[in-house]
Amino acid sequence: MASRDKHCTATSCRIPASFCHAHHKQPWSRGGRTTVRDGTMLCPRHHRMVHDPRYTTDYRDDGKTCITRTRRRRT
Repeated sequence: MASRDKHCTATSCRIPASFCHAHHKQPWSRGGRTTVRDGTMLCPRHHRMVHDPRYTTDYRDDGKTCITRTRRRRT
């Protein structure tokens, strides 16, 4: 994955892959496979964000990972 991604795949992040974590796109706990295809490189900051329920994550076909803050609904 590091050879393929070269850096954190979060949009506009350029942290080198050597400082990143391997991340399962489909969680292993929910049947995700430990494969290069199901993985992506994320820096520690973005890795925390994709596991935070306040954010939504979209894995694009071009290999980029889009992380956006989820809007709170007003009641």
